[in-house]
Amino acid sequence: MQSAVLSFIASCVTGVLVAPWIIKQLKKFKLGQFVRDDGPSTHLSKQGTPSMGGIIMAAGVTVSLIFFIPFTMDVLMATITAAGFAAIGFLDDYLKIKNKRSLGLKGRFKFLGQLVFAGALAWFAYATYGGDVKVPFMGGPISMGLFYIPFAMFIVIGAANGMNFADGVDGLAAGAAAASIGAYGVIAFLCMQEDITALSAAFVGSCLAFLVFNSNPALVFMGDTGSLGLGGILGALAVLTHNELLLAVIGALYAVEVLSSVIQVYYIRKLKRRLFKMAPIHHHFELLGYPETHVAVGFWIASFICGALGILVFIRG
Repeated sequence: MQSAVLSFIASCVTGVLVAPWIIKQLKKFKLGQFVRDDGPSTHLSKQGTPSMGGIIMAAGVTVSLIFFIPFTMDVLMATITAAGFAAIGFLDDYLKIKNKRSLGLKGRFKFLGQLVFAGALAWFAYATYGGDVKVPFMGGPISMGLFYIPFAMFIVIGAANGMNFADGVDGLAAGAAAASIGAYGVIAFLCMQEDITALSAAFVGSCLAFLVFNSNPALVFMGDTGSLGLGGILGALAVLTHNELLLAVIGALYAVEVLSSVIQVYYIRKLKRRLFKMAPIHHHFELLGYPETHVAVGFWIASFICGALGILVFIRG
């Protein structure tokens, strides 16, 4: 528990201290957000706001990794997964800024990179712990054998892209991620996984530090660097705490974000009309007239409730 507390404090303090300098460098090199013109009109004023702010969170977590988080293979693989997904996001962010458009890295290359890092983690988990999956309220795990590998890959990639969909309102993704990652940190603590508990605490601390600068009006955006990195660690925590199925509860908010976009596309293509004013669904609430701050806080609360329910299912199941 001591390592978790120290990791949280170190990550949070480091993030707050380095953020002003990093934001200054992002402005210096003109690494600003490109805002899509088909989004909410209120977002057009955000054009040029420094992006790639996920670097701020990475700095805080790195300090915790060096000084306070116990080194284990689980921590190493989780960190590689998060760093790999963040690197894919960084390249995506850079290409968006360089080409001055909302599309960066081509989808097939982005997905291929995600397959590599998710596959490495899935193979490690299978080779180390086997292919058993805990099913809540079933009295015991079920064995998936080799099918565990694609299953775990789906968990990690799904978490990463779900988090990416949720990143569209100032502060929303960082606050929601803190709740979700914190929930898995509590589960790791209850499972007596000191290393994963400390790693989770570091990411929660980095998210809260980032919120100081990302809350509305945002001084910096996390970009895909941050959202894919946070989603990658969330998926990794689900796998390494051996509670993959709980992600359906803890990460329900991200599933709703993705599904709202899928449903919107279906309605437009098949029915020639919109179900939502705009997707993902957080934009729908914006266009209904809710201020960004209200949307963000509402989604934070929803993520916290999902996390609490996930912990309850873990305890009762």
